[in-house]
Amino acid sequence: MAIEIKRLTLGPVSTNAYIVGDTDTNEALVIDPVDEADTLLQAAQDSGWEIKLILATHAHFDHVLASKELKEKTGAPFWVHEDSVEWLKILPQAGKKFGFGTFPEAAEPDRLLKSESETIELGAIKLETLYTPGHAPGHLAYYMRDHDIVFSGDSLFYGSIG
Repeated sequence: MAIEIKRLTLGPVSTNAYIVGDTDTNEALVIDPVDEADTLLQAAQDSGWEIKLILATHAHFDHVLASKELKEKTGAPFWVHEDSVEWLKILPQAGKKFGFGTFPEAAEPDRLLKSESETIELGAIKLETLYTPGHAPGHLAYYMRDHDIVFSGDSLFYGSIG
């Protein structure tokens, strides 16, 4: 059972996206499909992984810009917290608010996660959801207990705002 993680910094404000791969099954999930769906897809393919699930920590534009395109190209379902839905709906207009023009539509969520802790499993990848409100409605972190890793989205910043 081997897990590998790729971190890519992409998008208009240099946001982190993560691809977590199970090297035994070659299944992978993406956390925060920030932008550049083709780059995310290529990074997974370069490792021999197939993206089977797309997760977002929250629905601010810089964490979901590639959600729809990546979902269309992979067929992977897109999961977010139930309180993120309204933010996903306004994604195209969010770009104008921040001076970027119009953004693409976000993916339609296939599953709405709750505030209570849930376990997400894909092959040997096991993540626990942690409800971390404050930065955004429905903000979640994903905790990989077996590896002592937390994918915190924007609930933690290093050397920046937050």
